[in-house]
Formats: sequence, structure tokens, C-alpha cells
Amino acid sequence: MSSIFTPQTYAQEADLIYGSGGMVIADEEIIIGDRGDYFWMYENESGDVVGKFHTGYEKWDEMTACDVNGDGKAEIIQGDRSTDKIYIYTMDGTELGKHDVNFEAGDDLACGDLTGNGKAEIVHADRNNWIHIFDENFNMVNQFKVDDFADGDSIAVGDLDGDGKAEIVHADVSANIITVYDMNG
Repeated sequence: MSSIFTPQTYAQEADLIYGSGGMVIADEEIIIGDRGDYFWMYENESGDVVGKFHTGYEKWDEMTACDVNGDGKAEIIQGDRSTDKIYIYTMDGTELGKHDVNFEAGDDLACGDLTGNGKAEIVHADRNNWIHIFDENFNMVNQFKVDDFADGDSIAVGDLDGDGKAEIVHADVSANIITVYDMNG
């Protein structure tokens, strides 16, 4: 396994980008998964509710938002531990796809354009120490093994070096390090 760099940075149990409580920000809207099985969308400036829909979202599920189909609008990606699937929803709750990935409590999700094709890929890190990368149709783009992905670890995706392709950031709580990978691991 190789990485782009591994600085000795103190990592704490936290979601790297989206804060706690299942909240993401996409298209100037705040999206909250409420553990009561709903996603709520709020307008960023006013705080007004602009939508909600039922998904089965509950404790230990994960969510993120990004444009996976290239239409210029973010989709909501949900990892559901009770069904073992990853789902893709539009902002109005229309299900665009689902895939059985054995999603478990402690797994994490992120998304971003790893290939530079203008569409975000879905990144799933599992407790078996694998990072899986899927396109919007759940075709496997790549997968690679990491040293350790345990409960409390987090992943995030972003273009850190400005090359037009996002990198994967892994915060390893037990080792207290942050590791950055390209899409090939």
C-alpha cells in the first residue's frame, strides 16, 4: 500500500467535512438525516424547510451529497446498515439507484470527482479495511486495501493538489494519523 503522504497529525473521532449528526451541505442547502428515518432539506440563508422525504435513515447510517450523474445538481448518497445497501436519491427523494455492498455500522461514505470526468464517484470505506470506489451506476471503478479502517475512522474526498482529480483522505483515530490516497490507493 502506498499513499501520497501521511503526516503525523492528531486525528479525533469526527466526520472530517460534514460535522456530526448526519448533516451535509449541497447546492446551498443544508441536509440533515434525523435518525427518525427522514432527510430534511433547509435553505442555507433563511433556514426555511425546502423539503423532506422518508428513507429509513437511522443511527449508524451514513450520508453525503455530490453530483454523481453530471446534471449539475447534487444527489444524496446514503449508506444504510439495516439493508446493507448504498442508495442514491435526488433532492426530492426520488431513488436513482441502490447497490448491495454489505454496509455496516462503522463504515463511512464520501464522494467526489476522482477521475476528472465531471461526475463524482462514491467512496465506501468498510471495516474490513477496504476502500471501494463506484460510479453512479455502481460499477466498481477501483478498490484497494488500507492498513486499518476501524470504528471512529472517517474518510473525505477533495482535490487537494489542484490537478482536477480528487483525493481520498482517511483519518485513522487509533493510529492518530491522516493519510491521503489517490484513486489507485
